Amino acid sequence: MITQVGGTPVFSKAWFDADPENRRLDEPRLDPGIGSGPYILDKAEVNQRITYRRNPDYWAHDLNVNIGRHNYDAIRVEYFGDAIAAMEGFKAGVYTLRPENNSKSWATSYEFDAVANGDVIKDEIADGNVPAANGFVMNLLRPKFQDIRVREAVQLAFNFEWTNESLQYGLFRHLSSFWQDSDLEAKGLPQGRELEVLAALGDQIDPALLTSEPVMAHTSKPKRPNDRRNLRRAMKLLDAAGWEVNGDGMRQNAAGEVLKIEFLLDSPTLERIVGPYVSNLRAMGIDAVMNRVDYAQYTSRRREKDFDMVSFAYRTSLEPSTGLYQQYGAEAHAYSVFNPAGLADPAVDALIDDIVDAKTQEVLYSSARALDRVLRAKRFMVPSWYLDVSWIAYWKQYAYPENLPPYDTGLLDLWWIDADREAEFSLGRVAVRARHGSLYSSTAYAGDPNPVWHHGGEFCPGAIRARWPG
Repeated sequence: MITQVGGTPVFSKAWFDADPENRRLDEPRLDPGIGSGPYILDKAEVNQRITYRRNPDYWAHDLNVNIGRHNYDAIRVEYFGDAIAAMEGFKAGVYTLRPENNSKSWATSYEFDAVANGDVIKDEIADGNVPAANGFVMNLLRPKFQDIRVREAVQLAFNFEWTNESLQYGLFRHLSSFWQDSDLEAKGLPQGRELEVLAALGDQIDPALLTSEPVMAHTSKPKRPNDRRNLRRAMKLLDAAGWEVNGDGMRQNAAGEVLKIEFLLDSPTLERIVGPYVSNLRAMGIDAVMNRVDYAQYTSRRREKDFDMVSFAYRTSLEPSTGLYQQYGAEAHAYSVFNPAGLADPAVDALIDDIVDAKTQEVLYSSARALDRVLRAKRFMVPSWYLDVSWIAYWKQYAYPENLPPYDTGLLDLWWIDADREAEFSLGRVAVRARHGSLYSSTAYAGDPNPVWHHGGEFCPGAIRARWPG
């Protein structure tokens, strides 16, 4: 609740009341309105660029918490129609700082002279935020996914190691936890208060959770798309669940229904990832297909829970709270777009209650670890990958403090233009102006293949549309 209220923008009621028809907050407008931050709008050229300049009357300029912050006199955001044009603009110095969100681009597109001679720097800055829990989510409202053996079999068909090495340049790490690499991640055997919380759930959970380590993402051999060992395990699970192979080589149940799985997509971004996965499922006798539809149809089907599997990223934080009800709670499971799995489980609801009611960090963390352990045991998501760094390319006039905050790259707050570095070379473009310079950045184009979710939220001075890491 604190984070929700604290993150709500404050608008001047007097400004709104002065012209309520043209200053509606629920409709787009070019009037910038009244703000209270360190920068104000200087110029907006629709679909081209937007420029902000330092607010000379910024009320908090001299506060001690702002010492060393907001070092640019101007911030200009350039917009491009496609990724190729955006990359060429960066090479030419049209803009000079680029948060990268494309694994292929990061691996292959920075082989130009300015990088080779050190004028452009490729930087990887550690990201301490909890990564979004990315994966392929199964719709538990579908009867075929009610059996956990089917869900585990579907998980085993995905080969992360091959996908990462062959399609993603080995840049990512495999996700296991809903709170990956944080103090809220369940690890080892449950102990202390976490064990007490789990034990209090009684027969609402599998008793094996009390004496076993949390479910981890399976490993696969990277040499080929299909790991035969995992596929054999998966097929045994399907046999045990009553999905036997018929005369046509397809899995069917006792009622003669064929096991079908449709991956619902709304863009070509994931097709090269899902394609080999679908092939593995088909090799197991599952009638698996990809179906890419337009965004309007995708949105409608998502809202109506009219899908088998979709890609999704559960946003997480170090202070989980009431948002967990929307993501994993039973009350809204049939219609919440934030709960694509349609998960409805009394043990999960009880753990969410514990987290929301927590009065101490110990209670919060132990309850979150218990929830993480229970969610992973449900196997409703095929965990995919995450990135624990931020990719940033910039012309070398930029500098930043040695010790950046763990949860933010500080691009707008803490970076500056180094005068000595700037003097070493000339971009041959408009002179860079600032207290120490100006920040020129760009947005990713809306159809960018392989966008990366920046943990804890997307960064770019402007709109960046990111759908899936890759």
